[in-house]
Amino acid sequence: MYNFSNVTTLYISAENGSDINMGFLPEEDGLGNGPLQTFKFALMQIANLRRVGMLQPITLKIMDSEVFVPETIVIDESVCGLTIEPYDMEKRTTITGSKKLTGFYESEFNGHKCFAVNIPEVKEGKWSFADLYVDGERAQLPRYPETGHIIPKQVEVKTKVLHEGSKWFIANDGDLDGIQNVEDCYLSFTHFWVDEHTPIESFDRKTNKVTLKYRSGYHCYSESPEDSSTMEYYLENVPEKFSKPNQWFLDKKEGILYYIPKNNSQTVDNISVYAPVISMLVDIHGDAENGKKANNIRLRNLDFRYTDGGYYSDQILDTATMHTENVEPKATDGQSANKAPGTIRFIGAHGCFMENCSVKNFGHYGVSIEDGCDNIHILGNTFYDGGAGGIKINGADAEGEAFNLTYGNEISDNEISFCGRKYFAGCGVLLMHSFENTVSHNDIHDLFYSGISVGWVWGYKPTVCRDNIIEKNHIYNLGDGLLSDMGGIYLLGYQPGTIVRGNLIHDVNARHYGGWGIYTDEGSSYITVENNICYNFSNNAYHQHFGSMNTVRNNIFAFSTDGILRVSRPEMHLSIIFERNIVVADNSPMYAVNYHGQFNHAIAGSKNVFYDYGRDKTYLMESDTVQAELPEFSAKHNMDCDSVVANPLFKDVDNRDFTLSPNSPAIKLGFVPFNLNDAGVRK
Repeated sequence: MYNFSNVTTLYISAENGSDINMGFLPEEDGLGNGPLQTFKFALMQIANLRRVGMLQPITLKIMDSEVFVPETIVIDESVCGLTIEPYDMEKRTTITGSKKLTGFYESEFNGHKCFAVNIPEVKEGKWSFADLYVDGERAQLPRYPETGHIIPKQVEVKTKVLHEGSKWFIANDGDLDGIQNVEDCYLSFTHFWVDEHTPIESFDRKTNKVTLKYRSGYHCYSESPEDSSTMEYYLENVPEKFSKPNQWFLDKKEGILYYIPKNNSQTVDNISVYAPVISMLVDIHGDAENGKKANNIRLRNLDFRYTDGGYYSDQILDTATMHTENVEPKATDGQSANKAPGTIRFIGAHGCFMENCSVKNFGHYGVSIEDGCDNIHILGNTFYDGGAGGIKINGADAEGEAFNLTYGNEISDNEISFCGRKYFAGCGVLLMHSFENTVSHNDIHDLFYSGISVGWVWGYKPTVCRDNIIEKNHIYNLGDGLLSDMGGIYLLGYQPGTIVRGNLIHDVNARHYGGWGIYTDEGSSYITVENNICYNFSNNAYHQHFGSMNTVRNNIFAFSTDGILRVSRPEMHLSIIFERNIVVADNSPMYAVNYHGQFNHAIAGSKNVFYDYGRDKTYLMESDTVQAELPEFSAKHNMDCDSVVANPLFKDVDNRDFTLSPNSPAIKLGFVPFNLNDAGVRK
């Protein structure tokens, strides 16, 4: 007999279920035991069981292959011990935050043949969306210019103070002449390490003055187009540029969506188009006020799809601080798109799992683990085509409440790729105020900014960030020459016990500067960096802005355009212990001078092997006035006195096989061979 005292499985079907059922059976039996219909009612049933003391684990099985959720699935602290998964574990269930659009017809817009569909809710002002997904791919808004960017003639604020941004700029004559309604477009621009986005408040055609709705978060003043501060802008949602395959334009006044098919196989009858309704699909949260956490929630074998990425930073910053008097909204929320929400959110949660799921075609971050979370496990998932980044972890800072501390989480065996498609500064994994986390065996690639970022305090101020393990990740193809100041692995602030080991990092290419492999930024201290292989960078394989007592040992650093190792800011203490590393180049120095043209003496180097494959001599340091080989360098700087210049004898350096010969001189100096065949997702 079915009853709630012994139930361990409930069934749900949006297509065939009913919320007047009990949910005991996958199909109707005429007695009301068939599947429920909505997540909201199913979760209410489970919460009621918990309130009367029925605490047995419950699995909620989804009967449908696809479920559209018009509002976020909310799982709070009253629900515990719950697994959500497909009915048939050999198949998948897709949970989508979009409506599927049908009724397309052939049409023409801006002189180009296209598909069109009427959307009454848009015409009535009840619905709008910032993203569109067609046949499983992100469609593109028409933009101007079609490629590249435009540089303004003049910006409002002529200062180099970092956060003194501009509210307007003057366009060059002719730059915007071809755009009829500039105010209906979105303005996006890149500079420094961020991208900024804002509607346009007004455009004066007589003066070419463009006034932004939101002031830039960073200054835009530059003395040369090559300055990293230069505003490199473009317009999106430009109807006059609607002309390319896979472009879309939403005529809000008429309520018509136009789309140019990407190939001849797409027809008005077979095209699959999803327009987002919500940005967050699942919200798992506790009750901070009463000190209660949501716990033991497990998501398995689910595909999360098609969420909206339409936000400006003022809309997602903490409203308790953002909209107070004299606080002006900005066009960016700063480094790493750090305020962007997650498609799946954990806040005030304990002991939860997300396993073997995929998050694709999403608007912001794939997952956010926020205040008050511990022992959250994100394992074996795929994150693809995200508007911002993959996974974000953030909790209370050093002055925060104990309940809100976030720690002890695991991010392993995930593939995070082709994210930052809308907000370029999104990271693969962004770990901010948090400690005792493990980020391991992830494949992170094809992003526009850093792969893994750890820490959120600049300089030597107090922080909770410590004892994080970053190991065996494969990180590659980052930057694409779009933003500056990034690292395959980026670290920030005082972090005792944090270890970066066994990572394979390669091919990072920055816009103006800062295409780095491992990057210890401001105040990075007491971090161990070991057994990593880093190669092919537009700047340095290892770069430290400034920090203290970091140990960098037993790594292979190879092939950087701007020198292999750089410490940018000299300080009156030991910054790096640099020992038993193999450092190789192709016509570049081993140690780069800092930005003042000086060598930083805060490095203790010993037992390293240096070699330049590109020329007869290996220079430890090189500038416009100095070329120093090892003997001269050691004598002058009293370091690397027991290091050598020698071919390390890699197996196939041209193809980046860094396997060492048993006769390698590095081994004789104490280098311990390792291989990274298991870096990345374990198969």
